[in-house]
Amino acid sequence: MTQEKHTGHHGHSGSEVFIREWADGNTFNSFNNWKGLLYSASYEKIARMEVPVPIQARIDPTLKCPLSCEWCNSARYRKNKHELDTDHILSTLNFLSKWGVKAVVWAGGGEPTYHPHFQELLQRNAELGMDAAILSNGVIHNPEVAERIGQLCRWAGISIDAGTEETYIKAKGCATFKLAIDNIRTIVKNSRNCNVGYKFLISPVNQHELYTACKLAKDIGANDFVARPMDMKHQGMLNTKFKIEDLNVGFILKEFEKCHELESDDFHVYTVVHKFDKDLDHSKHFKQCYGAPLRIHIATDGAVYFCDDQYYQEKYKIGMHSPDPTNILSFWGKKKHRGLLYGNTPKQCKTRCCVGDYCIQCERLFVEDSDPMCMRYP
Repeated sequence: MTQEKHTGHHGHSGSEVFIREWADGNTFNSFNNWKGLLYSASYEKIARMEVPVPIQARIDPTLKCPLSCEWCNSARYRKNKHELDTDHILSTLNFLSKWGVKAVVWAGGGEPTYHPHFQELLQRNAELGMDAAILSNGVIHNPEVAERIGQLCRWAGISIDAGTEETYIKAKGCATFKLAIDNIRTIVKNSRNCNVGYKFLISPVNQHELYTACKLAKDIGANDFVARPMDMKHQGMLNTKFKIEDLNVGFILKEFEKCHELESDDFHVYTVVHKFDKDLDHSKHFKQCYGAPLRIHIATDGAVYFCDDQYYQEKYKIGMHSPDPTNILSFWGKKKHRGLLYGNTPKQCKTRCCVGDYCIQCERLFVEDSDPMCMRYP
């Protein structure tokens, strides 16, 4: 559904609230959980107790970052300042391509473009025929890097999280607002087929600037404005001053509607709340983490973790990709991995789930064998 009516969700006092997450004419978008049904072949394998080759790899090349975001969910780990060796990442890309991985997202607890050979890595990603994407803070000091992102990436999510320089500095501790905005312009200008998103993580610090930021995103040529609430319970956060009750939910929902009024054929607004409850706190409605194997997380410390949301924790480490990435084959789908996949993992996890909708789809449509949608009757 493009728009959902929630009873007791995403509103005050259990009232029935209508929330628009994207425009009626933009149903088939990357944020719609319908996308998970494209992965039915993987779901079928998981239901047969087979662990599929992941579709996407997340590679975290470095933990270096120029910002000090108050909500950083990697702050607890960034003190280690790990950085992956260039040759090892190149070997890993080669392995992932041969294994059958379809896409790479460059991300990390740090800023991926701060890896000294990021351009080379991105180029090799493209040469191997895997799609490339990036999650970045936009603090890119080399304009050529921003240009190459536009030329080589399928999408770029640039986390600005503010609508003015004043709020940006307050939240991120660095006067790089103009640089990040200019880099969005550069990526857009050089885009071949890159969806460029101005990302806005809603917190008590910036919630008053949702509409201001959305208007700026449109003015500078971004394709998308993407807003969602922050995860205040992530295990990687050091700053615990934020409380869910500090979010003014009623105001935020009104800002959402104002943002949607700015939509056009070439500018889309995504106010992503379907993974959250009525107070904009994250929620889970599945028994097992069946969506996790759709992705593999190549972490900066040389390890592979069970999912993108649980990293740098020993209990979720399933093996080491360093020094030899082919070692992944020795533990992917093996005892510890399967134990986390088919075990009681969701009850141990306290963070927002990136793939929660996929877990639900796999569980209810492929594992439970109840055929709730009458599959054989198109």
